[in-house]
Amino acid sequence: MSLVDELIKILHDRKYSILTFYLKDVLIVTVIFTENKDAVIITDNMCYKVPYNGDVNSFVSEVYNMLVYSGVDELIRKSRGSSIEFNSEPYLYGEIAQNKLFIEQDETDIDDMGEGIMISKRYGITAISEVTSRALAEVIGAFAYQNFS
Repeated sequence: MSLVDELIKILHDRKYSILTFYLKDVLIVTVIFTENKDAVIITDNMCYKVPYNGDVNSFVSEVYNMLVYSGVDELIRKSRGSSIEFNSEPYLYGEIAQNKLFIEQDETDIDDMGEGIMISKRYGITAISEVTSRALAEVIGAFAYQNFS
């Protein structure tokens, strides 16, 4: 099973409209999912608009090509051994690391007394072999699928 499929299974119904990705605490990519089924991807030097046509695999390929063209792929390759952290509001944190992807989602629920309580769920996925821009594109693709499907 692919990384996209694994992520789709664990993401809850909450839509995350803005994702930010960091490499060694430096912002490398911001993704904004629009209502027009486009992903606006902002890197250090460029801004891209990638349409989502319902096929997550072609979307991932387009995002991957954009990451290569923009120089993000080269940056990730030079930083071998580092992890890529990502987050979104409300309450999402993740890390693409060597041999594992971690994702933590917090949800607010109402208890028996009518008070809000925070529930945190942490998942680990081993469908990733190394930190690459392909893995980054697949994470973006999973969130696009969640937003637009």
